[in-house]
Amino acid sequence: MAQSPHFSIINHNSSSSDPLLTHNPHELIPLLELESFGEDPKNNIQDIPSPRILSTHLNLLNLPDSVLSSGCRVLYIARNPMDTLVSYWHFFNKPLGFSVLWTWFMRSSAVGLVVASRIRTVPGGLYFDHVLEYRKEKEKESLLFLTYEELKEDPEKHVKRLAEFLGCSLASSEIKEIVKKSSYQRLRNLDVNQNGSEKVHWSGIGFGSFFRQGVVGDWKNHLSPEMVQRLDQIASQKFEGSGLELESIVRSS
Repeated sequence: MAQSPHFSIINHNSSSSDPLLTHNPHELIPLLELESFGEDPKNNIQDIPSPRILSTHLNLLNLPDSVLSSGCRVLYIARNPMDTLVSYWHFFNKPLGFSVLWTWFMRSSAVGLVVASRIRTVPGGLYFDHVLEYRKEKEKESLLFLTYEELKEDPEKHVKRLAEFLGCSLASSEIKEIVKKSSYQRLRNLDVNQNGSEKVHWSGIGFGSFFRQGVVGDWKNHLSPEMVQRLDQIASQKFEGSGLELESIVRSS
């Protein structure tokens, strides 16, 4: 699943052609802190038709209180810290042309310096703190906390759950269609999401850079046993008492 099931859910009754065929998901779901607000916003929020869908890397404490008190629906997707680490390393090292030393990256990340916001280009905060802030609010009716691993394991189940959270009633056939439209493989193979496409992300990064493998457990191909043990210990300590230590976000088998 890529960053588009919620967009497809909200727009499932639209009679127009599928926007995902010609637009990268990041174009359809603007980044709140950089594209809708900030010093040089790319999108006027008033021009976005209701219901508006925005993405953010901000931690919960940096969002206005009204986000959770106004009825606004918040979807938070967490991912196994080991896969998150590997994903970040690939994102920075190749598409952005950074020569990032893996040993340094691992050392920095393991002590909590990997942030959920692309190396502090956005004030997203430390990874474990970021996850736990939202996790603590999971009982609120206005917040849905999911893991990437859950979505991958049973996409139809969780798309249905997400649709109900967003107040949309979907038939089984519609859920299957949304899962198909939003699948990682389908989006990755679309012309618009290829690095050779004429269109690029507003940051100048090719859309293909947002797609690599989209699998669970790729960390096994990159992390040494010592790295895994170290991260596993840190994750268990950080997530203790949150319930996450019992879920697949801590370790993907």
